Amino acid sequence: MSAREELSTFLATCSRESLLQAFGQPLLAGIFPGIHRILVCDQGPFVHLEGNVAIHTALVFQNLFPVSRQRLGRDPDFIERLACVWHDGCKPDTRFVDTDGSVSFPGHEAMAATMVPKIAASLSLSELEESKLHYMIANHGIVHSYPGLSPEQRAEISSSPWIRSLAVLQEADAKSCILPGGGHLPVYSELMLADADSLVAAK
Repeated sequence: MSAREELSTFLATCSRESLLQAFGQPLLAGIFPGIHRILVCDQGPFVHLEGNVAIHTALVFQNLFPVSRQRLGRDPDFIERLACVWHDGCKPDTRFVDTDGSVSFPGHEAMAATMVPKIAASLSLSELEESKLHYMIANHGIVHSYPGLSPEQRAEISSSPWIRSLAVLQEADAKSCILPGGGHLPVYSELMLADADSLVAAK
């Protein structure tokens, strides 16, 4: 069985708990460089009250399925699942603690995106699959501010053929970032999908 087949089978059937365990095991370590470090990467006391990066990622993965079914009428595909697993994979490399104790991860999206070619090669992804994975990883952070982006930025993001996949990831990611009081980050998937539909209608 190829690495792609093995990982695809695992990601098609794994639970939140089994994915969390897998972050420290060879299957994921052989594909996602240093991913085991997210198991001990704390996200600070003010946001991400769900726990460390690994707990957050496993929760995003769990949320990805119902969100995709609701928004796209299907289960997430292999590339969308990969994007979910790796989207915060470089947070340990970029972790910054401010003087007030708040934790941020500046540039973790861009750093994770630089690793996509290596991941793509290990899984024998096609050029289109690699491009989709790169787009989702590189843009997953900026779309948490989607309404405040410039018209040019929104147009660039929404003109991608993979905007719908990114919108689903944004919603799953936002719902997995628990804030004080029990709420979560704002969800912008409907706005992103509306922009995508407008572009299609205009063609």
